Amino acid sequence: MNTRLSKIVCLFLIICLSLITLSPDSLSKEAWILASIYLAAIIGLVSKPYPEPVIIIAALAASCIASTHFSGSTIKPLDVVNGYSSGTTWLVFSAFTLSAAFVSTGLCCCHGSAICNTRTGYGRRSDNPFMSHFIF
Repeated sequence: MNTRLSKIVCLFLIICLSLITLSPDSLSKEAWILASIYLAAIIGLVSKPYPEPVIIIAALAASCIASTHFSGSTIKPLDVVNGYSSGTTWLVFSAFTLSAAFVSTGLCCCHGSAICNTRTGYGRRSDNPFMSHFIF
């Protein structure tokens, strides 16, 4: 079986198990399903069957569908995406994106070579096994 397909089947299996099993006494069925969607999203982000944005958008869509499925739901579809209107969320997202870009392009060691050299103990960039492919 294809590894991507097996990862996707595993994610759907997590959600399907929450549909067929009973929820704990302290949780409603809706909360139980939303928790399984959240768990499947985390496992999907770790196992990476698709890129991160695809996993997150699929989890958001599944959460919206799950919240509209229940008739007496206290969660509206707009409540699912309401957290993205916060400026703090976008600040954290921007910080992670910029830091990943600096690390993947090697700019962190080009502009902060004194910091990188003291932390890693490598004298030259070519000695660093993580940065050896960024030799200019």
